[in-house]
Parts: sequence; structure tokens; C-alpha cells
Amino acid sequence: MFFQIKDKYPHKQLKKLSLILSRVFIVITILSSSLNLYSQTKIERDSVNYDDIQKDMLRSEYINVSLIVAAPGHELYSAAGHAALRMECPSKQVDYCYEFDTEVNLGEMMDYVNGNMKATLHRLYTSTYIKRYKEQNRGIRGIQLNLNPEQKSYLWSILDKEADSGNKHDFDFMSNNCSSVVRMFIESTIGEDRIQYGNIDNRLTGTFRETIPYVFESSEWAQLFWNIMMGTGFDDNPGFESLLFPSALLDEWSKASVVTKDGEEKNLVIKEYSLLEDKSTKSFFSPLLLFSALLFLSVIISCFDFKIGYSSVSKVFDSILMIIETLVGLFLSYMLVFSHQMATSWNWLIVVFSPMPLIFWTCLHKSKQIWKAYLLFSIVLTFYILLTPLIPQMQYGYLYLFVIAMNIRTLTNMFITKHNSFHFLLTSKLKTS
Repeated sequence: MFFQIKDKYPHKQLKKLSLILSRVFIVITILSSSLNLYSQTKIERDSVNYDDIQKDMLRSEYINVSLIVAAPGHELYSAAGHAALRMECPSKQVDYCYEFDTEVNLGEMMDYVNGNMKATLHRLYTSTYIKRYKEQNRGIRGIQLNLNPEQKSYLWSILDKEADSGNKHDFDFMSNNCSSVVRMFIESTIGEDRIQYGNIDNRLTGTFRETIPYVFESSEWAQLFWNIMMGTGFDDNPGFESLLFPSALLDEWSKASVVTKDGEEKNLVIKEYSLLEDKSTKSFFSPLLLFSALLFLSVIISCFDFKIGYSSVSKVFDSILMIIETLVGLFLSYMLVFSHQMATSWNWLIVVFSPMPLIFWTCLHKSKQIWKAYLLFSIVLTFYILLTPLIPQMQYGYLYLFVIAMNIRTLTNMFITKHNSFHFLLTSKLKTS
């Protein structure tokens, strides 16, 4: 487990292990990598001067360590960006990226929803990493980290060991993801030293849910999805380090410093650079646009209903609202019953978004008492609208606009069906008399 790195390599043995690993394991790794994988050097093993290499490895510029972050993508799983560690040995023309990642397919997405997703530390050429995001028009930013030679060698050794192991680890959005694993590797590497953060962005000082607009700045649909999916556990305040998603990690480390065990302080970052220009675009169609349109149509159609009566247009529009409400309700019901995903033990939205309204309507829509069901729905919806300031999920993704639109249609249907019901009773009494 990544959480066991510190226990497996105790801080008090860090220097000893670093020297051993740097002079034996990493030398062989770098040389074999350059010989077998890149085939870019023509050095024969028998002619290697290990004394010279050991001296080279004590030079600060022999190995470069960087945090690199890919810009957010359009997919839900990539909307927060992606973090990786870049390890370079310029003199040997070795350039790798190490990323905590998983294959993305339908099965993996279902594993994530169920809370069973696994991820592995992958090693790949930096050129391959860049090519992937160039094809997606996503930029890549990097910061070179200010580690000493022993720490760099030690870091490379544990990265290679983990990548070679092929071990699969739990993956989740909140505590064990690409950026948190990068952070744990670096913290394990610096040992008794510690990272001291500068002026922390105040958007990283609240709950997971309060961070949603910051994490998904480029995708309002991702904001909406994660807000709906994550229940009350998402309203915990975990401390800002757990909120350091890829771009925030890069920004906060750019302002941070390293304090050694002797009290000396130095900048964590040597330089910032760009590997790839970001050419991605933001979608014009957003939840705000959709829900505003639904609210507008809800008002217009309701006005016509009171003037000319319930029409086929009203029926189609109400069906659309019911389908959206039911699909979200089925998803939330599945999460509550079957998922082991973090922060999904309870979700207050299930009171509004559930299959129950459809079930009630199906059973009672031909009854003269259907207006009572509409009345019950309206009471619940009005209650939720009034309590928006107290229900965190109602405050994100413009859900309150959709709930208002539903409430207008529910009230309209209540008045129309109640009027029709009373009119029918009155007509029946007159005929019998």
C-alpha cells in the first residue's frame, strides 16, 4: 500500500538506504534503462566507470524530479486534471513519467461507482505521456522540485520498485488518487524534512463539496455529477492537504518551501515550465442553461395550462421532468443500496429524487384523488427549496432551479386535477338530483 511507504522505509534509515540504493540499485536501473529500453547510449557494461557515475549522482543536476499536471479533460473522470511525477537523467537521456492510474472503460467505471476501482503505478516515457494529452488538446504544466541528490535517488528507487511490482491499490476520489499518491511519495522521500505551505488558497480550507467549483472549474457538468453522487460524507472537512487535486497541488507547491530537520528553509520548487500548451475549450451548454430553460418553460407552459387547459405539450414536458427525476432517483437508490464508494452512505437528495413519485403517479393518475399526491410532492419540493441554505447539495450545480421548475409543474397539476375532480363531483351530483 502507498500508505505503508513510510513504515517500510523508516525516516531514520533514509540516508543509509539512499546511499545504498543510489550507488547500487539506481545506477543499474538507469544504465539498464538507457541500454535496453531507449537504446540511445552505446556504453558497454564492462566499460562502465562506476566511480565516475557515483560522483555524477552526487551532482544536483544529475537527476531532475518534477511534478507535472495535465489540464482538465471533458470526461467526468478527467475533469479534475491528472498529476504525475517526472524523473529525468539528462546525461543518460532517460526521461520517465510515473502515474497512479487505471484503464478507463465501462467495467472500470462501474467498479468506481461500486467503490471497487483499483489503480496501479505506471511507468511510461515522458514522450508517450505528452503525446497522449496532445491528442486531447490538453496542456501540461510542470514544476521542478528542489530535492537533494540522495532524495532523488531514493525516490526513483521506490517509484521503480512500485511500478515493477504491478500492485493494484484502491482508488477513490477523496483520499487515494493521482495527486494524493504523488504527495505521499514526495513526503516519504524527504523523510524528516517537511513541506511548509505558503498562503493557502481559501477555496481549499472547507469541505470536499465546497471545493467542487474549484476542482471542476472547467466543467460545470462534472460539478453537477459529483455533487449529486457524493452524499453527506462529502460535507466533512478533511484538512486542506486532502483537497489538493492536481492543479491545486501544483499551485500550492509552487508557493511552498521545505524545512529541514535542522530548521533550514528552502523553496520547494526550482523552476516552473510548460510541456504542452492547453488548447481545450469549455462547453457552452451547461447545467445553468439547461435548468434555466426548464424553469422558463415550466412557467410558460403552466400559464397556458390555466388559460386553455392541460395540453399534449404539457404532457410531454411533464414526462421529461419525470424521466430526469426518476433516472437520478434510480442512480441514487443504487448508490445507497449497492455501492461501497466513500461518502455515499446517505444522500439527502433521495428525498426529492427517487422512483417514488413515478410509482405514486402510475398507481393514482386515473384516480380522482391524484391531486393529493401532487399536493404531497409540492410540500416536499417547497420544503427543500426553502431549506436550500441548510442543504449543501442544493447549493451546487443549480439543482434548486430544477426543483423550482418541478414544483411549479406539480402545483399546476395539483390545481388542475383538483378543479377537474371537484367539477366532476359537482356534475355527478347535479345529474343525480
